Formats: sequence, C-alpha cells, structure tokens
Amino acid sequence: MRNNDIPVRHPDFVLERIDNDYQLRHRSRNTAIYINETAALLWELCSGQNKVSDMKRVLRDAYPDAAGHIDNDVDESISVLAQHEALTCG
Repeated sequence: MRNNDIPVRHPDFVLERIDNDYQLRHRSRNTAIYINETAALLWELCSGQNKVSDMKRVLRDAYPDAAGHIDNDVDESISVLAQHEALTCG
C-alpha cells in the first residue's frame, strides 16, 4: 500500500491478546496470525480512518527509539496482513 492508502480491517478477523502475545483470528476459518504489540497497535489503527502515512507517524511517536525502522516495518506488516486477507484498502 502507498502512504495515501487507507487500510481497513477485514471484519471476520478478531484481535485477541493471550498473555503478552497477540493473534488475529479469523471467525470462521481455523486460522490465526500471530503478531507483536506494534503490529497489534497498527491493526487498531486500520479503522478506515487513517492513511498509512498517519499510522507511520503515530508509531514513530509511540516508539521514538525505533523511528528509523518504523516506515519499513509498517509497510512490511501491512503487506503481510493484506496477504492473509486481514486488510483491504478502503
């Protein structure tokens, strides 16, 4: 996705926290995507209201020590979630 794209969560995926881990579970398929805390925050930002560039800014602000890696990490995470059909571009 490009910086001006607006990712949207697929409604059949549910974010679940299990202890200190996160997973996106599909409601009807027997599949889950295990993600870290940063990807879970990114998932929450994929509400259909935020551009990719906005999400990158929020995560750079939340994790200033990792700011140099955030843009690539966001692009990679969005790509992986889109490949699993957990995100679409709204």
